[in-house]
Amino acid sequence: IAEPFHAFKVRFVDPSSGWQQVDRIVYDDGYSEANATRFENLELLGVTDADHAWRLGRYHMACARLRPEAYEIETDVEYLACRRGDLVRIAHDVPEWGLAWGRIKAVAVASGHATGITLDETVTMAPLGAYAVRMRLADATPVVANIVTASAAPTAALTFESPLAEPLPAVGDLVMLGVRTRETVEAIVAMVRPGPDLSAVLTLVD
Repeated sequence: IAEPFHAFKVRFVDPSSGWQQVDRIVYDDGYSEANATRFENLELLGVTDADHAWRLGRYHMACARLRPEAYEIETDVEYLACRRGDLVRIAHDVPEWGLAWGRIKAVAVASGHATGITLDETVTMAPLGAYAVRMRLADATPVVANIVTASAAPTAALTFESPLAEPLPAVGDLVMLGVRTRETVEAIVAMVRPGPDLSAVLTLVD
């Protein structure tokens, strides 16, 4: 864990100083010239305004405190659905985000409403757990539905608590399963590094 610092020395190009590089001190909450002892340097490119430099300094200070970790995941062609700066939802087995994920193999429909789906793999749920699925339709529309937890036996068939009206999920749609409201985790794409065969490594932050 990085040692907390008290202020940034933000370096930017100042027109009033003959376009020379100058530093502006940006203090964290609770610190000032009187008690700040630990400083970090932050050099900003293309910034020529002291107030803009201060705002960016505060932004990077907040990121250092509230986004201390970065996550890397490998993905296939799915990475083309997002760009740097986009908000995404992630399910992953290592940090235990979500319970299961895959594709829809079949959709149960009655009277024009979807009553359940069959996954392309089996999942195991706690008998008294409250679970939900988040589905991404073909046009990228997200649909979230609570599911009925019948038993602890592995199953691929999931029944919705309430039938879904249009737009209905379809075979091949992406689906993620987990505890309700925690079936996925929100993250921001910080970097995209394309790899071979339409793969990529995504760097994510909270």
